[in-house]
Amino acid sequence: MSSCRLFICRENCDGICRNSEEACIKEQCSHINGNCRMCVQKNCMFKMIEAKAAEQRKNDIENNKSTVVSTLQTKTDIPQNNEKEQKLKTERNEKPGKTRMPCAYVDGSYNKYKKIYGYGGIFFDGEQTHTMQGHGNEPDMVSMRNVAGEIEGAMAAIRYAKEHDIKEFIMYYDYSGIEQWATGRWSANKTGTQKYQEYVQECGIKIHFKKIKGHSGNTGNEIADNLAKQAAGITDRGYR
Repeated sequence: MSSCRLFICRENCDGICRNSEEACIKEQCSHINGNCRMCVQKNCMFKMIEAKAAEQRKNDIENNKSTVVSTLQTKTDIPQNNEKEQKLKTERNEKPGKTRMPCAYVDGSYNKYKKIYGYGGIFFDGEQTHTMQGHGNEPDMVSMRNVAGEIEGAMAAIRYAKEHDIKEFIMYYDYSGIEQWATGRWSANKTGTQKYQEYVQECGIKIHFKKIKGHSGNTGNEIADNLAKQAAGITDRGYR
């Protein structure tokens, strides 16, 4: 999702919003969808900010290779900046010697040329981090574009938890519908959202939904976003 309020919404189709599934309310809409690559603006400051952030992350990786290796060897959680790491620890109620609560980061994407949706994510099971990725083109889901990928990513995380007997975990997401449809706060009017709502409510797993801002530098979200784009056939250079 873009944080740019001047972003021209490309998710509107025949006057129906892909997020709320209701009539488009144009400028009053709080859902700013898509990403900077879909934006028609030139010299956008958000594009420049994201480009600088990407360059900084690249430099950080080069300057801290030993730290990254040490992190992988000790099987610690996804690195965060100090403030976010402290918040994450507080949420998990971590104590020395206590096992961390499993968590997942999920995201979705859509390839408008190939008409396929992709999902990506990572699942930390308390000891190791596992990658989740896939794509699809089912007619009932394709009509929802990137939202279909968001839903499939969330369901992939739940499947992983069920397959590995994980009874409780935190799900980090950046699209509101992941929690709103799951909890019934949003009406599930389409086949895809109805299947998702039913799947979550009948999975038998306690899920702590945590919304995070997309493209805000959160490592887990950035990884999930990149995996989703790859699955949908979208690279840094565009569509493939």
